[in-house]
Amino acid sequence: MSETVEIEVEKLKMLFDLVVQSMDFGSGFLDHEDVTLLRETAGIIGADPMEATPSEFRKRIQHPYREPNGNPYISATTGVPALRPCYWCGKKPSDSVHLAESASAGTDPADHQPSTEQGTT
Repeated sequence: MSETVEIEVEKLKMLFDLVVQSMDFGSGFLDHEDVTLLRETAGIIGADPMEATPSEFRKRIQHPYREPNGNPYISATTGVPALRPCYWCGKKPSDSVHLAESASAGTDPADHQPSTEQGTT
């Protein structure tokens, strides 16, 4: 049986920040269950679930593609806008780890299922 505890959203945000900004965050001590809990918490407090995803998980958990700095890259050879590797995972925009764009992409932890493909950067 699970107990329920009420907590103010601001206090939950503070706890979330304490965890994800810790020097130990991303050092390999979190398992899939821990990351799932952090990603769900991010959704509850309105943070991007990828902020709660250590780098070793980012190449496996599906997420929306994100430009490295928000500006499209213009190819020097063709002069055509080209997408650079994803800010979160470093993979190409076409990689299967990236979700199709949608209004809710990046906000619902249920949208982010682990990817079994290894892919390349």
